[in-house]
Amino acid sequence: MMYTKVRKIVSVLALFAPLAFGSCFGFDAEIEPGENGTVLNLEYRVSSRFEDTGKLDGNEQWPIFPAGKRDFERTAARLKGTRLKSFSSKNRGDDLVTRVSLEFDDMETLVSFLDAAGEDVSYKTENGKNVLSMTLHRQGGASSGGAEYRSFVTAAFEGYAAAISLKSPGAAVVSLGGGGNRIDIPGAAVAGGGRASFSMPMGDLLSFDGPVTLEFTW
Repeated sequence: MMYTKVRKIVSVLALFAPLAFGSCFGFDAEIEPGENGTVLNLEYRVSSRFEDTGKLDGNEQWPIFPAGKRDFERTAARLKGTRLKSFSSKNRGDDLVTRVSLEFDDMETLVSFLDAAGEDVSYKTENGKNVLSMTLHRQGGASSGGAEYRSFVTAAFEGYAAAISLKSPGAAVVSLGGGGNRIDIPGAAVAGGGRASFSMPMGDLLSFDGPVTLEFTW
């Protein structure tokens, strides 16, 4: 069950799908559009004990967490208009913390990186505004798994969060549910000072009872 729930998060997290079955992880992604391209700064944390799991039984070449530097290098080489600016990974407490910075020629290339299937991330200009939409979660965890599932996921992912921000003058963000209606997730979506951001505990997101889509405008 955990595997299918994790795969329902925004496509950028498809990188992290193999962390299923109880692994603890969180991420912080910052998008900065500019006249000469778009930068994505990504930090993700995964519990070290799960990162080490893939190194057991002589399987060092097949780690449980596949999104290493070589993965990003291959992606940048394959996706035209993409450049890997920096990559670092180190242990911090009980977590393996990885930081990646990528540069894209335009927003369309960023969208292709985040969602190669073209299902969960989209970009358009409308009435003089830029609109970037990201579906973070498609189905309700509480309704399909019940209170027991919600309690388990919340406890398993305690201390980990999903955070996305967009830095640009006039940036704003709203969270939408089914049918494109606004949903109120207290304290999750905030904007000001040229930055719009959304942050939610990972356990709450994975077990949220309904779809969650972010719509950034600037």
